[in-house]
This record gives sequence, structure tokens and C-alpha cells, in this order.
Amino acid sequence: MTNPPLGDGRSPRDVPPSLYGQASPSGPPAPTGANLMWAHLLGLVGWLAVLIFWLVTREKHPAYDREGKEAMNLMLTVVVLAVGLGALSLIPFAVILTVPLLLAVAIGQVVFSIIAAVRTNSHGGYRYPIVVRMIP
Repeated sequence: MTNPPLGDGRSPRDVPPSLYGQASPSGPPAPTGANLMWAHLLGLVGWLAVLIFWLVTREKHPAYDREGKEAMNLMLTVVVLAVGLGALSLIPFAVILTVPLLLAVAIGQVVFSIIAAVRTNSHGGYRYPIVVRMIP
């Protein structure tokens, strides 16, 4: 009995090695920091933009899901604080306290969104320090 020629495909060791090395595992490519940064920058537009970005991209890669959740948690925290401070401002003379606090929340949201966008672009991820994580 003669041996079959090398590379006829009858067993894995009979297959000659590829000219270009091993094939890379298939899967979605990792997103760049510039793509992930949009989850945080869209927070400057509003919470609905962040929600749409997260819902559209979360299935593509775990990094999109992670950064989208983080940006959405910031937006939800800001919305809850704004609604709470708005309700408190209905009390007479509470406007003196609630308007500066609301302004501080708005400025903090802008500052932290920009910091998160820059850090995500350069390091690939960011966690907000003062956020209620409603979406785990």
C-alpha cells in the first residue's frame, strides 16, 4: 500500500502550512479610542443621543457596551439631579439654592464628558468618579 501524497486533506497534519502564517481568529475588530470617544461627547448634545449611540453600537463590541453604559449612567444621574432640583425650586426661596446647584451639575456634566472623551481616546476607557451606576 502506498502513502497518499502530502496535502490531500485526509488529516490535519497532512495539510501543508500556509504561506502567510496562521489565520487570525475571526471576530469584530476592536474599536479605536476615537470611535469610543463619541459615547461621551454625545452627552454634550443630550441623553437621547447617548442612548441611541449605545443601543446601536452595544452589540458590535464589548468596549462599545462598556463606554455606552458609562456615558448613559452619567446622563441618567444628571437627569435625576435636574428633575430633583427642579422640583425643589418650586418651594419659595429655594431657587436661591437650587439654581446654583443646577448650574454646577450642568458644568460638571460638560467637564466630565470632555475629560472622559479625551481619556477614552488616549487610553481606551474611562469611569466617571461621581456617578450613580443605574445600568450595571
